[in-house]
Amino acid sequence: MNSGEILRNLIEVNERVCVAYQKTNFDIYDFDFRQYFETKPVITGTTFPVILRIGAIEEYESLSDALVEFGLCLINSVKQHEMASLLPNWYPRIKEFTARSVWYETLPTAETILAEFTFPVFLKGERQTNRHSQSMSIANNLADLENILHYWKQDKVLGWQRLICRDFIKLEKIAERVGDKIQPSKEFRIFLWKNIAVGIGHYWTEFDKIELTINERLHIIKLAEEVSKIVDVPFLVVDIAKKADGDWIVIELNDGQESGYAGVNRLQLWQKIIDLECGK
Repeated sequence: MNSGEILRNLIEVNERVCVAYQKTNFDIYDFDFRQYFETKPVITGTTFPVILRIGAIEEYESLSDALVEFGLCLINSVKQHEMASLLPNWYPRIKEFTARSVWYETLPTAETILAEFTFPVFLKGERQTNRHSQSMSIANNLADLENILHYWKQDKVLGWQRLICRDFIKLEKIAERVGDKIQPSKEFRIFLWKNIAVGIGHYWTEFDKIELTINERLHIIKLAEEVSKIVDVPFLVVDIAKKADGDWIVIELNDGQESGYAGVNRLQLWQKIIDLECGK
């Protein structure tokens, strides 16, 4: 969606937040604001920062600059968007809460990686994995590692991303693996609005819902809010998982504008954001 399309799709929700909304036809992402809230199109401008809910955002900086010309700003600045989206930006600030990570400006050799890591090793792009593929994410031996590096350049999802290597952390599993998918674990997605948790839900929605104890819920919300304050991103997502040894660990961060809801109750999420903007 370009700036012109965004201007045609701007709505104010309950006169408290401004959203640029486009249906993506992915249930994990879409939410019909008009069905649940009072909305009105933005015709002459708005005093609220714009929240993008248009799917994956290409050329964030260019889009931000174009909107500024119309007197509009995005909820996350360009710097904040890049902080949330790119592991090399957020990792140095919160490395005590997440797995040790090393990234490479150019595709490394297996020998280079093994100078820093022992098997198994987890590999991902600086933004994402390849659709949670086990064979393209976890190397248990040299053959696995060389295979991943061989296919990396050809992969449409990974080929344009810097390669990130991370210590492999065994997580508490919630179900058996299906096909080539990564082992589903006790992982939760938390949305934060200005450092306050506004939505929490289990990540692996294709499996039975996983409940948290009261203490677990309080613990991971506190952890997510602490991380949010450190990275300073107004609309942020923090994914947190339980390790096999019982501790909790941050898996990754994302810009809340681009993130799917996973198991988060989307109506409650937006109501909480509106309530916060009302000062409730």
